[in-house]
Amino acid sequence: MRGVAAPPAPPRINGDPIDPREVNERLESLDADEVIAWAVENFHPSLYFACSFQRTTSVIVDIAQRVEPSTRFFYLDTGLLFEQTYMTRDALAARYGIGFDRFHNISVDQQARLYGDKLWERQPDACCGIRKVEPMRDALA
Repeated sequence: MRGVAAPPAPPRINGDPIDPREVNERLESLDADEVIAWAVENFHPSLYFACSFQRTTSVIVDIAQRVEPSTRFFYLDTGLLFEQTYMTRDALAARYGIGFDRFHNISVDQQARLYGDKLWERQPDACCGIRKVEPMRDALA
């Protein structure tokens, strides 16, 4: 007989159950340095920062590297990123001596062969599933 699924286990930090609302309230008043230090303290070495190479990425990388030089970073490469995005990635990698783990899926050409040209215009959810959701699952696995 099929029943109702059991409720998910409560989130934990270092094995202890936590209330996400309480954690959020505690972190809300902290500045970026303190929040990142808290995250590193509680989740390192499994902590994995996602990067988009927008302005906030530079700040997060700088803070995280000062807090813990072995922090890890990843990005999703959709195959449609601007050249400036790669330039920012490369500048940060050189400045901090770090690597950014790249997660991607099939090439844009492969996608066109399988699903037709410009899938993002016809079926944006399907395109995002291929180009973003699947690689994000791999990154978080």
